[in-house]
Amino acid sequence: MTVALYPGSFDPIHNGHVEIVETASRLFDHIIVAPMRNPQKGEPLFSLDERESLIEESLAHLDLSLIHISEPTRPTRASR
Repeated sequence: MTVALYPGSFDPIHNGHVEIVETASRLFDHIIVAPMRNPQKGEPLFSLDERESLIEESLAHLDLSLIHISEPTRPTRASR
């Protein structure tokens, strides 16, 4: 089984993003789409929930066995 991880802000998802996932879907068994906030881009235009909906709608035509949409959490420092 091959897996591809595709992180990005997807704010908003556009045709270039969709084309990359379409191509990856022919090469990999599973695609993980991981929207996240890019602090270098300032405040996001769309909330995470809105971006998830846009991504799901934009990729609904693909026959993928798995698409995960998640926002990674910032690692916290363990206290001593």
